[in-house]
Amino acid sequence: VGFRIYSRIGGMNPLLDGGRAANIKFEQKGIRFPSPTINKINSLETDNEVLDRMLMIERLGGEIKFNDAADKIFRSNLHMIDLHFPRLIGEMVRTMYYDNITKVCELVDIIKEQNPLKIKDELIRKHGYYEHKVKEFLLAIATGMRPAKLYNGKESAIGGILIMNADGQILCYSKLDRQTFADFLLLNTRLEKGNLQKDHYGYLERENNLFYFKLNLKVGLLKR
Repeated sequence: VGFRIYSRIGGMNPLLDGGRAANIKFEQKGIRFPSPTINKINSLETDNEVLDRMLMIERLGGEIKFNDAADKIFRSNLHMIDLHFPRLIGEMVRTMYYDNITKVCELVDIIKEQNPLKIKDELIRKHGYYEHKVKEFLLAIATGMRPAKLYNGKESAIGGILIMNADGQILCYSKLDRQTFADFLLLNTRLEKGNLQKDHYGYLERENNLFYFKLNLKVGLLKR
């Protein structure tokens, strides 16, 4: 009947696993590194190598500034949520690494304090701007938006989510009850880390004589 099915008893596929098309670009500024330094940064291997590479760039005098979604189609899809949404989601992904926080609702709370879009406090506190935009994004990816496929805002054939909890209870969230579905997604999703080689991110890469550091956007449901 058009519902995506998940079970918290076993492994769950992500809501959004866009591969390379879901990469976010950050421009490396502050200092121009010579090739040996770039090679040293890119070859750094640790248990948390993406964060450690970013920290290494900063220690050496560099900065990592948000640029845009790397893929043209994905960039346009995010613009359908909001023209500034690529920056918003990019800062959430970066915060995941720096603060080791993955729950989307907790990341939104941090973003509200950081206010990367520099909007008025009234819009943040009274209107719930950041929560609203993230909910719209989560609804879009839960009902079919994909990074490499053109998204025009129209409803897809996906009607919602059926999810079985660890205790065997089956829950149903339908796009017909949009607000309840959106609230569930905000409280029950997390950002995840993709495979560096497969998704082609986590290192300095030259493009048009500038250097960029890419992070990957991957969204999944909480296991509990």
